[in-house]
Amino acid sequence: MARLALALLAALAAVSCQPESKPLTMWVKDSRIDVELALDPESRRKGLMFRQILGENHGMLFVETEDRTMDFWMKNTVIPLSIAFIRKDGRITDIYEMPVEAPGTENALHTRYPSSEPVCYALEVNHGWFKLRGIKVGDQVRFSERVQTEVRAAR
Repeated sequence: MARLALALLAALAAVSCQPESKPLTMWVKDSRIDVELALDPESRRKGLMFRQILGENHGMLFVETEDRTMDFWMKNTVIPLSIAFIRKDGRITDIYEMPVEAPGTENALHTRYPSSEPVCYALEVNHGWFKLRGIKVGDQVRFSERVQTEVRAAR
């Protein structure tokens, strides 16, 4: 019985760490990254909440239907992240390092990470991913044809 319980727990842990959808490719400056797309309000709201791990060159691309000021926080996020806000033309406008917040942080106390101008994309990756690759504000992002197709279909 104990083995069955352990096997069940291991299976549940493995499922909770898997991407919600098949990753697609994009490039930030010269660095390739596989991304999951958050295209609808529910997937954008959930984001990477409760994920235990994120692969080294994996991330989540949040896509809005039109340019707007975006604002993120780390509520229920258990892995430290970095975020880049990206304009429609692919230029990065802002990069933030987002540490995990202390358990029990009240909503009013969550640190906010806003874009400095209207954007239509936000890319969340492992903490330090941009810095490690020398990526900075003003650098360009390129999307694979598959990402472009998915984004067009969602709009």
